Amino acid sequence: MNLPPRRTPCSLQWNESILCVFSARFMTPVGVDSSRSRGDRTGSSAPAGRWEGVSSPVLVERRWRHRWRSAMTVILSANPTASASALRLRPWRAEDATALVTAHRDPLLRRWLTTSLVSEAEARRWIDEQNQGWADGVRFSFAILECGSDKNEVGDPVGHVVVKASVDPTSASAEVGYWTSATVRGRGIAPRALDVVSRWVLGSQRLMPLARLDLLHAVDNHASCRVAEKCRYALRSVLPAQPPAFPTEGHLHVRTRRNRLLRPESKQGQARYPSIHQ
Repeated sequence: MNLPPRRTPCSLQWNESILCVFSARFMTPVGVDSSRSRGDRTGSSAPAGRWEGVSSPVLVERRWRHRWRSAMTVILSANPTASASALRLRPWRAEDATALVTAHRDPLLRRWLTTSLVSEAEARRWIDEQNQGWADGVRFSFAILECGSDKNEVGDPVGHVVVKASVDPTSASAEVGYWTSATVRGRGIAPRALDVVSRWVLGSQRLMPLARLDLLHAVDNHASCRVAEKCRYALRSVLPAQPPAFPTEGHLHVRTRRNRLLRPESKQGQARYPSIHQ
């Protein structure tokens, strides 16, 4: 198996809106002794290049990929418009807990969320879960921040976009969710942020190779439906209600890698109605 060469710390510009930053200290494969590695999981002191404590090089490669994901930070950006500032989307940080609790005090936001955070302790646990999702490659959560004229972050996070992997490991689909705080609602932040994340996820990223994104919302959440339409998520089907958690019908919107428009199905086209905008 050919392993990537060890690199020095650097930044990779994938396109004008996407920046991936990672550190070289995590680039040493598990099971290979190196003075620059950070904690060999196998505890091996074997000479460099010798595999110890693993069943095959394939397992080593999987572990190496996991450690690479754990070390990287994905930062996305949306360019400014004539009436709105630039946006930066980055993983949530521990210092965002206060802003997260403040946003969750909004009654309209709590109406649509399946999880409501009421304390900073709960917010920090939630942020830890998001970071673990990045490390496992199954959940990509972005905090949305507005930028000043110098494109640096200004203030606290004002929203959230998440990509959640399908429970079926063989599926090439995932679910997206999003919300914006009451202070910035109605300024077009949600569609700009969602579109940037959607293009990245369905583009060149290989952390979670996907061909389809699903967006679900309650039928009476008209604002969310408008965001889906603006971001080219075609209405696929109407989902049946599942009380008490989901007392009303839901919409399933879909965006694919090739952005094909999918023909609507009947109300019974989909039986699932999972969590919305977590």
